[in-house]
Amino acid sequence: MTMTQIPIEQQPSADFHCPHCNASLPAGAMFCGSCGERLDQKKLSALLQENIDIKTLYRIISFVRRRSYLSLYFAVENQRQRPVAIRDIDISRLTDEARLQASELIQREFDLLRREHIPHLMPVLDLRHYQNHLYVIAGQPFSIAGREKGTTRQLHTLHDLLQSGGELPSEPIALRWIDNLCTAVDRLHKLNIVIGDLDPQTIVFSGDSSDMQPMVMVSWLPLSISDLLPRPSILANITPFSAPEVS
Repeated sequence: MTMTQIPIEQQPSADFHCPHCNASLPAGAMFCGSCGERLDQKKLSALLQENIDIKTLYRIISFVRRRSYLSLYFAVENQRQRPVAIRDIDISRLTDEARLQASELIQREFDLLRREHIPHLMPVLDLRHYQNHLYVIAGQPFSIAGREKGTTRQLHTLHDLLQSGGELPSEPIALRWIDNLCTAVDRLHKLNIVIGDLDPQTIVFSGDSSDMQPMVMVSWLPLSISDLLPRPSILANITPFSAPEVS
C-alpha cells in the first residue's frame, strides 16, 4: 500500500471532500490532489512504521549520481509502468530520535512540494522509509500523449544528452531552458530549499529529442537533515557545480 500517492486514474468519491478546499477526493486519500494539503495530520510520523521494500514498488533502471548520504536513481513504477526518479537519503547513522526527526523533516518538505506545484520541477508522488533510508519519488512530469500502448518513455539527464553526441539545442531553446530552470530554482530558494549543486545529472528530460523541456530533479540533501548527519569530508561533496553555502 502506498503511503502518499493518489492514483490519477482513480475516480473521486462523491461523499469525501478536502476540508481545506472542498475538492472531491477518492476514499482513503492522504493528500488533496487539488490543493496538496495533508488530510490526516496524525499520520505525520507513520513513515517510520511503513517499512515496505522499495524494490517491490519500483524497479531500478539506472544509477544517476551519489553524494554523501544521498543517491539518485531512475526507476519504473511496477504497477503503472511509468518512469520515476528516486532520491535516496541514508539516515542509518542517526539515533532513533534523530531518524524520527529526519522523517518528519522530509515529510514536511514533501508536503510543501506537493502543495506548491513548482513549475519546471519534477512533481513528487510518493514518500517511503525502508531499512533506515528515506525515499522521495518524483514522477513523469512530461506529456505522454500519443505514446504507443505498452511502451515506457525513459528519463534522461542533460549529462546523457551532452554525452550522446547528438545535436545540441539552438541558442533560443537553450536560453528558454535556462530561464525555466532559473524559475524553478528561484521558487525553491523562496521556500528555503537549497539545491546545492544543479549539475547536468540533475536536469531531466523525457525522450531523446533536444527540443524537450528540461525539469529539475528532486536531488538535494535538505540542509535540515544534513545538519543531523555526521559531517563528511569536504572533498566528498565538492564538484564544479557546488554552491558555496553547501561546501
